[in-house]
Amino acid sequence: MKSRNFYLIYLLIAILLVRCKGESSDTPSPNNPDLIIGHADKKPIGNSIAQPVSKAITVAGGVISHAGVEVQVPEGAIKQTTNFSLQPIENTLNPKSGNQAVRILPENIDFEKPVLVQFDIPETQRFSISGKMIAYQDKNQIWNAVPTSIVGDKLQIQTKHFSDWVLLDRYTLFVEKTNVEKGEQIRLSLQEQVLAALVPSDGVSDLPLGSYDEIGLWTKDVKISQWKIVKGPGELIPKVNSAMLMGDAIYQAPAVINKPTEVNIQVEVESLSSEISDPKVPSKKRKIGKLFLYVQLWLIPDTYVRLNVGNQMIHFDPPHHIIIMQGKITIRAGNPKGENVSLVYHGTQAGSYDGGYEAGESIFIWMQPKTGPGLPYSMINGYTRCSNFEPLYAGQSQIKFDGQQGEGSFKGPVYYTEQACGFTAQKDVELSFRGITIR
Repeated sequence: MKSRNFYLIYLLIAILLVRCKGESSDTPSPNNPDLIIGHADKKPIGNSIAQPVSKAITVAGGVISHAGVEVQVPEGAIKQTTNFSLQPIENTLNPKSGNQAVRILPENIDFEKPVLVQFDIPETQRFSISGKMIAYQDKNQIWNAVPTSIVGDKLQIQTKHFSDWVLLDRYTLFVEKTNVEKGEQIRLSLQEQVLAALVPSDGVSDLPLGSYDEIGLWTKDVKISQWKIVKGPGELIPKVNSAMLMGDAIYQAPAVINKPTEVNIQVEVESLSSEISDPKVPSKKRKIGKLFLYVQLWLIPDTYVRLNVGNQMIHFDPPHHIIIMQGKITIRAGNPKGENVSLVYHGTQAGSYDGGYEAGESIFIWMQPKTGPGLPYSMINGYTRCSNFEPLYAGQSQIKFDGQQGEGSFKGPVYYTEQACGFTAQKDVELSFRGITIR
């Protein structure tokens, strides 16, 4: 975070830069003269976090989609049948945001026509859709925002190249942690995407990006109001940030938490003059206007087992016991809906376990209720490959111990199959748990 003095230095430098640049008639004039520019930041290249999907698309065009991202290739965009792929990756522009990032391949290809890339916007984020953009990472590891259109509840861009792409927010609500324990205090902070230019070089195209910083340090055209808890218990206390705006808040958790409890916090941010390049509006610019930013917290009891599937949280009833015996660590849990989960570590030590049945590996099973005759609907972190009839296991598990308690997780894809090889359904899941250790 920058101090107030550091901010004033930036302000003075920016004013001088704007005045100097204003002497040239070729320099576009920003609509917001109070906007301060930063430096483009190099970011790491994101690691893959899930299995890719691939599809061969011919010169007639086609569509490939995965995990809320869709690529539409028009007829005549490619000269020959080409294998396209989408792979979810780490968001290195804004790791704490939870926004999607995806690697779209092949990279080294020149399209004859622009290709459409589309991101679905989750329902909980649609009140802030006017402040969202799409960006790509260039060969210098700089993220660049591109002109982005809103089409219903989706964001779209047109491109003639592929790379790593990410969904970003001009303003965002950061929180120190989303899992909160009894009596704990956590800080929330409104932050803004730092721009590395006042406007793109040609006024309409790529805009290099810096890091995120406290709201109000880089532009003063924002109003902040209505900090409140819209769901769940606890207390919220708005605070003044270093830019002298009510851009921070402290959440105080209740002293007693009997079960996993969702807490939703909302704040209103109104941008008076900031704009985003959008080729689908007549002026090619859209106002950001008023945004409703949300953050979801979970109040965590002393023990728990929960499964995140497509941003839907499934909770499992106590007792939450971690059993260590016969060379294995096992946790099992169920709920009244008839769902059951089990995670077996083939070992007795804390650490990381890859998927599999061998020593040092782990198997995760998610069993769902029957919807008809036959066996329950079970998904597991592995399947048999049809190419050589050998098993393939995915995902990774973690576990650690603290006295009489242990906690851990599994993250990765799980598969359902109705055939001798391959799989008929796949879902990306994340299990997390804390329980009493029994040896």
